[in-house]
Amino acid sequence: MAWTLALTAATGALAFAAVVEPRLLSSPETSGRLAGFCSPLTVTDAATGEPLRGIEDLVTLPDGSLLLSAQDRWNFASSGDASPSGLYRLPPDWTNLAGIDGSRPVAARNLTQEIFPVFRPHGIDAIAGEDGSVRVFAVNQAGGSLQSSTAIDVFDLRDEHLSHIVRIDDSRFCQANDLAAIDGQTALVTLDTAACGRVANWRELVFGPPAGSVVRLSLPDPEVGEGSDELQVTPLVTGLRFANGIAIGDEAVWVAETRGQRLLRLPIEIASAEAAETGGDNMSSAMRVPLPASPDNLTLTADGDLLVTQHPSLLRLAVHRAPWLRLGSSGTRVDRLATGDAEDAEAQLEWLDPQGRLLSAGTVAAQSPAGLVVGSVTATGLAWCQDPGQD
Repeated sequence: MAWTLALTAATGALAFAAVVEPRLLSSPETSGRLAGFCSPLTVTDAATGEPLRGIEDLVTLPDGSLLLSAQDRWNFASSGDASPSGLYRLPPDWTNLAGIDGSRPVAARNLTQEIFPVFRPHGIDAIAGEDGSVRVFAVNQAGGSLQSSTAIDVFDLRDEHLSHIVRIDDSRFCQANDLAAIDGQTALVTLDTAACGRVANWRELVFGPPAGSVVRLSLPDPEVGEGSDELQVTPLVTGLRFANGIAIGDEAVWVAETRGQRLLRLPIEIASAEAAETGGDNMSSAMRVPLPASPDNLTLTADGDLLVTQHPSLLRLAVHRAPWLRLGSSGTRVDRLATGDAEDAEAQLEWLDPQGRLLSAGTVAAQSPAGLVVGSVTATGLAWCQDPGQD
């Protein structure tokens, strides 16, 4: 009870600070290279016409369409209704549908609705297969058993049809946050914290110990079914201050340490099966890249640059995101990192919305043929930044 009262008091103090002096909890910096080129984009459920809220992760698919991870956390917390939520596909011609200024709503189709009545996706990734299909990995916060409220679901996407391959309902993924596909059978998964129990996890979130980690998930074979005993989960990195986004480049694995306000650059060899033999002791090979804010999701561009979406203030995010509080808005920042110059890496500001006026609480940015697309954990729709330097 004592820690509950302390948490309530602390949250109340943060809420008061955010109202009285919001600049204490947000950055006053300029708005970056794409300032003036970003506009809101309304995305609706194609079946119901209802606007999508909480598109917290997204992936650009080979055909130019966007795969969206959407769940309305506020609505679910208040009513227990998770709809509309699921994996959505925005068609390749969404820019034509949206208009030159993004003023028209665009409809996305819910791919998981017919497979699972309730699907609450978190981090997602997709990788193209040699047969023309796309393998999709998704953290599902409504898929676990009583032992674990979170599972990982694997799908194949072919010709706009999604088929379910396997559900990985393992208690070790109770705090799974994001993942990055190595191939169709293997992915790296970030576990933001360690404790599975509600009370113990809240303690970790409040006090912030370095309990996050990265594990390697290996499916047994292409024909695997649910319940296989050959599933392999091996630790690669431990001791992270809230492990969040993850991305795999040609030469390195990148991990976002949200509370550490930095990126970890790990040698690409860490993604191999042999790396598991180190027992999670790979931090000695990590290079640390400091950031101006707290990183969330990471995505790679076609040119190999790393897009890092950040929260200017975790305090402001906390009081905004809490379903029972929903106070004000929270800023969004997107930086670009040229990964080829990793030893002297310095993040370059692409877009900053310090007060979250255009898009509050941005969590992911991805490069599409039409420019930069930014999603949020709480906002409705997306932000679309049409790059003036892009042909």
